[in-house]
Amino acid sequence: MHQGKDIQLESEEELSTLALGQETETSETNLAKSSFVKLQRMDESLGPVWSQAKNKQNAYEIDDGVLIHTESICGEDVKQVVLPTAKEKKL
Repeated sequence: MHQGKDIQLESEEELSTLALGQETETSETNLAKSSFVKLQRMDESLGPVWSQAKNKQNAYEIDDGVLIHTESICGEDVKQVVLPTAKEKKL
């Protein structure tokens, strides 16, 4: 019986570790997202696109702070994140 309690305790410790890992991952994800949004906002070439998104024109919108373009492909709406110039791969 004592052994079962030890196993349960180990499971609780594992859950705590997993939860901590998820919190760290969430924090890192939020930081990456906010950095990306900052790059989108700082990109002068996207100024007119932000205006269109605010007015929901030309398939642009703002989804949770991120500039998005929605396009219909094969009859299905596909949301695409608008890439700031700083993230474009230079050839």
